[in-house]
Amino acid sequence: LSDPKFDFHTAAAKVAFNVTENSPNFKFYRQLAKAITFGIIYGIGNEKLAAQLSTSEKEAKEYKNNYFSAIKGSRDFIRRVKETAISRGYVRNRYGRRYTPPEGKEFVLVNYLIQGTSADLMSECMVRLDEILFEHDSRMLIQVHDELIIEIPIDKTEVVVPIITDIMESNTLKLPVFVDVARCYPSWAHKEDVEKV
Repeated sequence: LSDPKFDFHTAAAKVAFNVTENSPNFKFYRQLAKAITFGIIYGIGNEKLAAQLSTSEKEAKEYKNNYFSAIKGSRDFIRRVKETAISRGYVRNRYGRRYTPPEGKEFVLVNYLIQGTSADLMSECMVRLDEILFEHDSRMLIQVHDELIIEIPIDKTEVVVPIITDIMESNTLKLPVFVDVARCYPSWAHKEDVEKV
């Protein structure tokens, strides 16, 4: 996870389907792993997963079982979330935010925990960034899910971008987070990746 180019879906495809990136059908397996990961987070059943993957329910179930076997702790995590929600009536994310599920819908809490913690991570960064950006005549324009659009004077980008990157990649939970940086100039139609220093 210390590799900034780490891609979870690629790693999941490798372990769940025993393939390498050099395999001729690797993109297919990566897409399968991605669909299964998001499906599991959202509590997808075998029938719906089969429809998404254009395969049979039996194959979808096999893919899911392979995935659970390869991604150690995933099945146990999901089970514990459901059991906690049923016994206690709610769960809390790493920031302490409380989620109470609709009765019989405890499976949704896996998604709430993941997405909610991500949203809280972003909020934490935004609060820290707001003070710093003001000092450098820069400002946040908009948040789009896990992205921030920030306006920075051209003559300050070399100073401000590393500060933003550092803030975005650190958090009080000490979770490994890596960001990509892109520059849009003179408009959003002119987007180019920026190498981090």
